[in-house]
Amino acid sequence: MDLEGFRDGAQVVLRIRPAHGPDQLVLTMAGCVGLLGVSAAGFSVLVNALPQVPARPSGVPVAIVTRLALAAANAAEATAIICEAPHATGQHYLVTGPDSISSHECSSAAVVAVMPDSKRLWHTNHPLVGYLTDDDDAESDARWEAVRPVMGLPGWGRRRTRELLEAPPVCRALNGLAAYTFAAAVVEQRASGRPELWVTHGPPVA
Repeated sequence: MDLEGFRDGAQVVLRIRPAHGPDQLVLTMAGCVGLLGVSAAGFSVLVNALPQVPARPSGVPVAIVTRLALAAANAAEATAIICEAPHATGQHYLVTGPDSISSHECSSAAVVAVMPDSKRLWHTNHPLVGYLTDDDDAESDARWEAVRPVMGLPGWGRRRTRELLEAPPVCRALNGLAAYTFAAAVVEQRASGRPELWVTHGPPVA
């Protein structure tokens, strides 16, 4: 989760225990209802901004879509909420369950599935399908290329994921007010029971 440098120190993890529905752990920043999170119902909702795709002044903002999805009863319902929402801005949503992964690029114009048949998928901050854009994002491209070669390797797990997140260009150190790694998160899904969330305060540098 990359954000502006002036937000350093505003990292918060909310433990939400609603009167109805599953408990949730939500990574956010002070003053925001949520950035990403996991649900005790056994799934997670993770996001990447897509500034290149169509937006509109009306619609549901990303933080609200994320929180609505996390409040769902299961991963399938969370995915349906994301796909049916009238999106205000461009965002990639990843919903992971114990036996499912859904990946969608969303904008005010369309909702498009990404790598729908893949068991392993990855995304950075530029659209992969469904949109034609002349806007280049060299940093997003560099992170994409850093991740792509290792995703097919066997023996993937939490340790390898953390190592990938710790290394540049995926990890961006705090440097003035420019965007940096505000927090990093790893979600470990379990065949039964709650997913486990590992999160850092700032860049995940050892």
